[in-house]
Amino acid sequence: NFQISEGDPLEFSLAISPNNGDLPHAIRIKLLSKDSLLNLINGRELRLTGIIERDPQDGRTERTNRGNDARSTTENKIQQTQGNDSISNPTNRQSEPGIIRYVCDGIEATIPFLSTNISNTSALYYGDKVELTVVSGSKVATNVALVERNRTRGWIAIIREGKGFIEPNSTTNNIEPIAFTTNSFTGDNTLIDLGDEVEFSLRKNSGRLTAENILKVPAAINNFYSVLPTVYRGRVVSPVRMITNDDCEILGRIQKLTADGNPGECFTYSITGAKNKRVILLPNDAVTFSVAVGLDYSQRAANIVLENEIRKGKIDTVKGQFGFIDFACEENKKIFFHNSEVDGGVELRPGDEVEFYAQYNLKSGKPCASKLRRINTLQRPDRLITKLRSVNFDENKRQKLIIIRQPRNADEKSKGFTSIRVERAPGVLTRTPQ
Repeated sequence: NFQISEGDPLEFSLAISPNNGDLPHAIRIKLLSKDSLLNLINGRELRLTGIIERDPQDGRTERTNRGNDARSTTENKIQQTQGNDSISNPTNRQSEPGIIRYVCDGIEATIPFLSTNISNTSALYYGDKVELTVVSGSKVATNVALVERNRTRGWIAIIREGKGFIEPNSTTNNIEPIAFTTNSFTGDNTLIDLGDEVEFSLRKNSGRLTAENILKVPAAINNFYSVLPTVYRGRVVSPVRMITNDDCEILGRIQKLTADGNPGECFTYSITGAKNKRVILLPNDAVTFSVAVGLDYSQRAANIVLENEIRKGKIDTVKGQFGFIDFACEENKKIFFHNSEVDGGVELRPGDEVEFYAQYNLKSGKPCASKLRRINTLQRPDRLITKLRSVNFDENKRQKLIIIRQPRNADEKSKGFTSIRVERAPGVLTRTPQ
């Protein structure tokens, strides 16, 4: 006993009943699984249309170079050979085939296929529309040909040391970030920047979508959103941020503040909504913004400007030409700085209070501090100032000195100062050996 519903594949025999006006009716009905659909072809060879559910490259070693879809098959083969492409490298092949989803006689089913059965292109990606041949008795699709490439658009939301995430082109607020590596770009990937619009193909790796064959394209975001002229004040509730190497938040939230400073409506925003996309936004930051309306009348925050970009913190450690500031940013408690960013070439020491700008580094994409300025200029103790005033100096015999470096504390890993402390009278210079 079983129950059937519309669309279920069945196997049955026909019988003529004289009591029913000699109309045929089905007997000996048997419910078939969708995987048994191929048995219904009965010796026929069908040419069907389907969608790539998973390509045969799923789970293979990531490719380091990928050709443009517009190139010929011969050019692609040459590029794959030069770039150690996993398609042309038999050592990288795995037995797991790709999967095509198709519809036959109103019944939806799936069928596996191998990369060797692809006829008119070097690679297929998730969502590509293809034609395939299904033969009775065969459980694998053959002569798989690309009909229409599934190309998706989006914006670079996060870059971090050769990897990052793309915000797909969608007006919904429940979008999933798409991971990518800079090796997947075609063309010059050194020009990639936050907010750049890109076009790419999709690959499904362990159930997660990744971008491949990425191409930078002219920005067209103004075709999707119209920015209203009113400017509002607000505060950042949750910023766009990197959580781990495999996880991030590509949509943040900004809360509008009323004229009285009371909290109001919240708006989502992405990297495309920031005026300066390298400025780091943190929770509770005061910002100004406008509202952008999408084609589906959804609303987002746009033209976001941080009201005060100057941050404050204390120097935590200094190691040679770089150091760290006690400043919480994303998942880190400290932010990196290089001595070349220190204003006036002042030598910073642990405990110094500084002002700086928090931005994403142009090369690595990591948070870093720039344009540092020390704000706690230490004064001499009053007892020393009073003692110096009581000493009489002969202006003609006074020696003039130029400070070539500020005094240093003891090294962190040493047991103390390396030089022996020598007592001297006020105003009397002690020469040190060069």
